[in-house]
Amino acid sequence: MRNLTLYHANVTLTPLDAAYVIISNMTCMASICGCLVTVLLYLMYPDIRTTARKLLLCLSVANFLQSISGILQAAVYFKTLQFPDERNYLCSSAALTSVIGHMSSALWTCAVTVYIFLFFSLRATVFANRMVYIFYVFCFGVPVLIALQARISDVYGYDVTDILYFDHPAICWISDRVSNTLQWCFITIEGWVIATYFICLILFVVINCSLYCQSARKTKGMSPVSSSEDMIEEMTIQTAARQLRYVPFIYCMLRVWGTAHFLFTEYPTKRHLRAFDWLLVIRAFGDNLQGFANFVLFCVTTAKIRRMVARNARRLCACWCAWCQRQQRRLAEEKWMPRPIVRMRRSMVRVGSGRRSIDGSDLDISGISLELPSATPEELEEVKYAEDEVLFER
Repeated sequence: MRNLTLYHANVTLTPLDAAYVIISNMTCMASICGCLVTVLLYLMYPDIRTTARKLLLCLSVANFLQSISGILQAAVYFKTLQFPDERNYLCSSAALTSVIGHMSSALWTCAVTVYIFLFFSLRATVFANRMVYIFYVFCFGVPVLIALQARISDVYGYDVTDILYFDHPAICWISDRVSNTLQWCFITIEGWVIATYFICLILFVVINCSLYCQSARKTKGMSPVSSSEDMIEEMTIQTAARQLRYVPFIYCMLRVWGTAHFLFTEYPTKRHLRAFDWLLVIRAFGDNLQGFANFVLFCVTTAKIRRMVARNARRLCACWCAWCQRQQRRLAEEKWMPRPIVRMRRSMVRVGSGRRSIDGSDLDISGISLELPSATPEELEEVKYAEDEVLFER
């Protein structure tokens, strides 16, 4: 086992290296959020759970793992300035998730492309639906097996040549202590990615040509539709084809920068490694934005999902506004509500220098007479005459 702390090199983080680390983290977080929203929308709305979108959901899971590996690789790229042990937990987990994520993303992109070709171009619906079970086993099983085999073979590590002789940080993938480094690079990631380019581009051209021919025949009336149900099915097929056929195109346009950086830095020599740092920055965008691009394709370009999300968003806003109004009304009622009078019971109150009881038990009323004053007969006669005069005046 090599101890990198015994070596000495003047490795510094250039502005392009810092840009690579920052952009990788930002794009990976955007893709992680996009993948999570895609999975959440698929689980929330049963109406959109078609077979094609199920494949796109599996591709989002692969892109999620790929984004996690991008964050770990950015941390490894920064940590290599301190020459850590290449068999540490961070390096091993970054290499393992990177192999599984990148291989799964490439294989699931091929699976979506093959499904579109079988279902929309050849109209082999039954055969395309049966192929889905094979996609599950192959697209998730093969990456896991290859990643574990590479881990058992102990090929994960840094490229010490980049760090010591070119003063360049490195990611944790295939160590240069392995005799067949390039072979392992092609077996783990790049070989599958390059094969995906050829398969996706060829099938992408065939799918677009078949859709163009079908549209031309429909315009000329050469393929009449027998009933309204067939017309609705035809429109559904054309809409799904227009959306999903861009999945392989997006993958090739985003992932090709990482392959170009790999080829330019590995062949023929690494003499001009720093000259391709601009490709490294573009690679930070391309390798990590696939999950976010699929989210846009799944959620933004689908009119049905847009209507569902907009309707639920309006309901949520209405519920929030109603709750806020109830809270404001409750606060206003509490503010202007009269306060209850609190009566305090005290047995004694202080008056002057002494104490008196509130119930008046200690009051002396012996000198007060409760009898009414008596009147003489003359006074009573005058009162009677006065009352008669008042009645006469009325």
